[in-house]
Amino acid sequence: MKRPLLVLDEENKLLIINDGIESNYKVLLIVVFLNILSCIINISRLYKEEFNLIHGVWILNGLLSVFSIFLFFRNNYSKTIPVNEIKYYKVNSFWGNKRLELYIKNERKRNVVIATKKTLVQIEDVLKEINIVRYDD
Repeated sequence: MKRPLLVLDEENKLLIINDGIESNYKVLLIVVFLNILSCIINISRLYKEEFNLIHGVWILNGLLSVFSIFLFFRNNYSKTIPVNEIKYYKVNSFWGNKRLELYIKNERKRNVVIATKKTLVQIEDVLKEINIVRYDD
């Protein structure tokens, strides 16, 4: 049986998110750090060679990787969030997929991809139960 996407732990006052993103996040972060290391190694050969298009591509790749690291740290990827830390939530659509954004008090947000309308209704019921308000633009 499939676990529900959002579960409320009333005893510990936690919202548990079962989407498996924390493991994907760790793997992706390792790949980006290895990419930055590769960029540094390839750019460090610049003192031996003349600047060419390949060096420019590696510099651009390194800058984009550093930028993506900053984007990673803006979001929260934890499996559990204390209920008292959640300010509000939004429901957005991104390329045809519904996405729930939980805004947390430390100015981070936690994104949850919603597969069906039924799942969205269940999640909104759980959030209403703990008095988290929906923010609509």
